[in-house]
Amino acid sequence: MVCNNLRKEQEEAERLKKQKQEQETLEYQKLLAIQQEKQRKMEALKDANKRTRFADEIVDGGFSMGDYRARKNSVSRQRSRSASIGKDICCSENELQVECKEILNTKLKFIGRKEFAVTCGRCLGHNERGCVTYLGLDTANGTSVCIIKWTLNFNASHKLRGEEWDALQKEQSSYLKQIAAIEQEFKSLRQVSYKHLVHYLGMNYISKKDKIIIYVLQEYVSGCTISHMSNIC
Repeated sequence: MVCNNLRKEQEEAERLKKQKQEQETLEYQKLLAIQQEKQRKMEALKDANKRTRFADEIVDGGFSMGDYRARKNSVSRQRSRSASIGKDICCSENELQVECKEILNTKLKFIGRKEFAVTCGRCLGHNERGCVTYLGLDTANGTSVCIIKWTLNFNASHKLRGEEWDALQKEQSSYLKQIAAIEQEFKSLRQVSYKHLVHYLGMNYISKKDKIIIYVLQEYVSGCTISHMSNIC
């Protein structure tokens, strides 16, 4: 009897350890995806600058228009691949997922070049990397904006005590430092103004006992992606 109880306790401990490792891996992947999104935007800016310089060279007579089109198409395909994402869309109000229902009509504030007061609207899609995209409304001028939400969950059980609780606090502190660093990089991206890029407008995050919620505000651009059009063609 004692042996059976001991074995059950060991199995439960192993299960909890495995569950914690899987959760940590998932949250790390989400943070990595945020960093990759930031890097993708920076690379898109570099590509845009290259196209501008290349167009200037054409004006100076350095290249033929055929060379320009070939270069432009190559860059467009590269950007299309980096920006292509898989999404599950909440098609109707009855099919809205719980988190999408909870955030509907929520008021959010962002500090960018100016302060934005935004009302969160319908879900535009659930990304395979873990984020959810919502349509938002800038209450100051009625402009449509895009809100991207990332949620980092923690195993913050009320049963945690002593070393387990300290470990959770340390883990959350580590994530908050990384998020603060990402926020500083987003601030530099907000200074970029280029007509062919979707611009970031602001970012904020909310830290709770069991999760950290990150919101990224950017311009809303209607229509489909280049990758979608290329698949149709």
